[in-house]
Amino acid sequence: MIQLQRKSVVKKGLVISLFLILVITVMYMLDIECLGVKSSVAYASDKEIEFIDEEFKKSVILQRNIDLPLDSERVWEPLSQEDINNMEFVVIHEDFNPDSYEDIYMFPNVRRFASWDMDMTMQQIIEIDRYIKSIDIKGTVECFESIWSIREKPVNFSNSLTEEILKELGGTESLNIETMYDLLFEGIKLKSSDFEGKSQEQMINVINELINNDYVNLIYYSELDIDSSLIEKLKRSDLVIDNGIIRKKAKYEKETYISYIDLTDSTKWYYNGIMFLTKNKIMQGSIINGNRYANPENEITNAEAITLVAKSLEKEGTVTIGDIRNDQKWYEQNYNAIEVTTDDYNPSQFINRYEFTNLVKLLTEEKVKQIDMQVAYNNAESKFKDWNQIPDAYKEGVAILLDLKITNGTVNKDGEIIYNGEATLTRGMAATFIQRLIQAITG
Repeated sequence: MIQLQRKSVVKKGLVISLFLILVITVMYMLDIECLGVKSSVAYASDKEIEFIDEEFKKSVILQRNIDLPLDSERVWEPLSQEDINNMEFVVIHEDFNPDSYEDIYMFPNVRRFASWDMDMTMQQIIEIDRYIKSIDIKGTVECFESIWSIREKPVNFSNSLTEEILKELGGTESLNIETMYDLLFEGIKLKSSDFEGKSQEQMINVINELINNDYVNLIYYSELDIDSSLIEKLKRSDLVIDNGIIRKKAKYEKETYISYIDLTDSTKWYYNGIMFLTKNKIMQGSIINGNRYANPENEITNAEAITLVAKSLEKEGTVTIGDIRNDQKWYEQNYNAIEVTTDDYNPSQFINRYEFTNLVKLLTEEKVKQIDMQVAYNNAESKFKDWNQIPDAYKEGVAILLDLKITNGTVNKDGEIIYNGEATLTRGMAATFIQRLIQAITG
């Protein structure tokens, strides 16, 4: 009897053990969190990004997975802040709730917003366009389906000259919602020929009427021969007027330059670099729970570094960053703009000082012509104790940066000055390098 009981206990024990092994195996295969072990399926609280619209969040997670290389593992964790920051093209599907469209404001680098089969109001579309243009004036919104039923509704202006200019720009005989929809995203580009024989007062009247129209978010006036004092009088709190452009501010756009919750100490060595790039819309930081972070101590990836360099070159007018296509990843147009490949610069890999040196060298092409490279090489060899360890492919870039006073290297534990090229770069370092380069080039 006792022997039978023992057999029964052993049998039950084996069954329980096999059951636990099966459960653990299934959980491992599904990557489910258990006993504090994080997984790619479970929602990890430290990575959770709060959305107003859960359906929108699901579609963004799906979009992120579609953007991954085919041989990548699907990632079903909640979106990380890095995911959000990396998305320049955001697709909204029919499940998106137009009443909670403020979720779009969480994407600090979005350049294109596409909405398919959506029922959004024109006011919502206009506001999203304002937000995207606050990040990049070339940004676009695609949600024509929303206005299809009202596309022929007339849009009237009291000033006949304003109507004439808009009809010519739109290539149309009549102004309606459809015409103004196209002009909304392209911006109104005013030319001197539009005002031939007209007075300065007539010019400013047209600009004023355009500013006060809901379907106009962006006006280019740099080609006009107009008194700057008249433009000065247009200034108001809901407008940004700068470099020949008048842009309407987005609802949640700050009145002043962007500020960062983790960058309040102006004595930090990287403060000026980050704020300089922010002012020039080269760097925007990340938004977490409504707060904007610069993350100056975070290491920077190749894709992020290339984006900073490409945007800097675009600011100079040296390159043009094309619009991102549906089949492109967020960084591809930046790689294409400066003619580098993902084989040379793995997008997700952290960049080191050597690699970044070769990238930012692209910003110095005209300035390099004024440098005596032999002197620059000699100075670098005298300055850096690790000069002989620097690969030949990077020596020119290191010598240029030293000559332009962009870097003085770092001090090692023995008190020697070295370049330390294999060290990874932080966002603060990258911003400081680029700021010094731009200022060295522009004087």
